[in-house]
Amino acid sequence: MVLALELTEQQRQAIEAQGGRPVEVIDPATNRLYVLVSAETFARVQRLLEQEKGPEPEETAGIPPGILRSQQAFWRDLPELLKNRRHYLKWAAYHGDERIGIGSTPTELIREILRQGIPREDYYVGRIQPQDLPPWEPIEVEPIHLHHLEDFPPEA
Repeated sequence: MVLALELTEQQRQAIEAQGGRPVEVIDPATNRLYVLVSAETFARVQRLLEQEKGPEPEETAGIPPGILRSQQAFWRDLPELLKNRRHYLKWAAYHGDERIGIGSTPTELIREILRQGIPREDYYVGRIQPQDLPPWEPIEVEPIHLHHLEDFPPEA
């Protein structure tokens, strides 16, 4: 069952002012950000998200499901985090879909994670910087071939 709420006059005016573009709404009780979009826009976005859905935990070898879910939340939020220049090159910690915090070092975030008692296999800490691949994707590395070790002089 979907609960349909009526727009307030302020929300209706904001939607009109945005010309159909999304409107951000903040819940003052939780400081959580929401986005108002038309049902048609939501349906299009939902279809796109289902098409581009990330791998399921059992499909991603070697990554515990809790870490994968946290990585996916980080990747989902990364474009928005990059818009704020104060966040650039800082670190963000995630536990599942929730951001735990942003910090200057991963150490300060991990201290908070440990204080909250979150198990190692349930969180992810990532650097806020442009990234080509999501953190769960393997990175290809060129192998180094050392055929002629005798060609290197001994260390002094």
